[in-house]
Amino acid sequence: RLGAIDVKVIAYMAAEGPAMLQSGEEKAYDYNNESPYVDSCSVCPGLTGMLGPYCECAPSVWQWERYVSSQYGFVNDSTFKVAYAREIVGEYAERYSPILAGFLFDQGAYADVSEIFKTVKKYNENTVLSFNKGPRAPLGFNNFPYEDFTFGYPTNVNEKLPGDCTNYPMIKSVE
Repeated sequence: RLGAIDVKVIAYMAAEGPAMLQSGEEKAYDYNNESPYVDSCSVCPGLTGMLGPYCECAPSVWQWERYVSSQYGFVNDSTFKVAYAREIVGEYAERYSPILAGFLFDQGAYADVSEIFKTVKKYNENTVLSFNKGPRAPLGFNNFPYEDFTFGYPTNVNEKLPGDCTNYPMIKSVE
């Protein structure tokens, strides 16, 4: 139906994936029983091997690690990145390629850019890609030949207001 009204959809994805490569396990939605959907205290002991009631884990991260280990033989940052590209991005690319015009990957430093490129293009060679990886200013294609457009954003508003001079070089490069 989106094609009937000429809407182009670009999917935003966090490239750190379920391994939480940038943020760390403590920032996962289900860490330390923070999710109403997951009882970390009952699940974590079986995943971590810790005895007794143990809540300080993120079951989603541990289950992803087990899955990657079972499929790829071992776990490190590289296998997490490849698994994210093939398993998660691949699922979205295959399922939604008819309606997705592109993907925008935030946290691009935590992505296997070439693997994501191969995976997405396998399902639709016309899908456009961008990775938030590289310097903010001047904006440019930091992941040639794997990206079709560039994106970024000014300094976090918790650190500096949008009108702060810190953001001027990026804003100027957009003009």
